[in-house]
Amino acid sequence: MFLRRISGIALALMRLAVTLTLLAQWHRHPSANHFAALGFMGALTVCLCAGLLTRLGATLAAVASLLGLFMGSPAEAVTLAAATLQAVALALLGPGAYSVDARLFGHRLVFRSADHERRDT
Repeated sequence: MFLRRISGIALALMRLAVTLTLLAQWHRHPSANHFAALGFMGALTVCLCAGLLTRLGATLAAVASLLGLFMGSPAEAVTLAAATLQAVALALLGPGAYSVDARLFGHRLVFRSADHERRDT
């Protein structure tokens, strides 16, 4: 289900917030700045911003925040817990109408063959 209007705008803002939180968390730990990590985080943030494979991207962001929660300092615990919960909420809600996912996998009507046969008789 792709929420429209104000709910769709809220989901677009939530995708942006998860992306910014993920980038801020990644820049706080410069030891993780390897080329592979840079490519992965770059692809993940672009996908989240655009709303492409949002549920997968939000799940990966939640896992990254959760790992940061266990490996980070106690001072960051509340921020990382909030980031984890926000990413989980986005994974559960989906991308919204203003996303690439909505364009690719938009609304479709699916009829079962039994329903179609009943309508003809």
